[in-house]
Amino acid sequence: YDHLAGEEQRLFRLLSVFAGGWTLEGATAVAGEGADEFDLLDLLTRLARKSLVQVEREGGGEARYAMLETVRQYAEERLNESGEGDLARTRHLDFLLIVAEETEPKLVGPEQGEWLSRLAREQENLQRQLLAFDRKRRLRFEVEALACRGGGFGRDPRAHRCKGAV
Repeated sequence: YDHLAGEEQRLFRLLSVFAGGWTLEGATAVAGEGADEFDLLDLLTRLARKSLVQVEREGGGEARYAMLETVRQYAEERLNESGEGDLARTRHLDFLLIVAEETEPKLVGPEQGEWLSRLAREQENLQRQLLAFDRKRRLRFEVEALACRGGGFGRDPRAHRCKGAV
């Protein structure tokens, strides 16, 4: 990691949000506004040459990238240390929402198989985001339950939710 150029380090960290691999389109979305696909392709190629990213060709010739899980976990640690984690995960979620919105109307019709395959390729990423959402929702519920048990009525603006919840 220390031997990577700064732009390679940043992309390496950002890509750790993908649990089940990604396409160039996904990498561009996570990299954020102003990210150039040609520059990202060059960076992905450099990371692949350094064995930090694996490249597979899909049926239609589109490249799909992935990291070994231990490498991804290391990159995720660097991402969390960098302070970019929340923004990267939000961009990842936004990208997956776009994929889902594009896919939904095409699940009926002659291209159904192609679009179901695309969803299947994103399954691990979708599951990871759902688990993260569930953890956040559970944490919020636990915090509110603690506030209710603490007798915060009147002081806590969420107190109206507490009646009958304890």
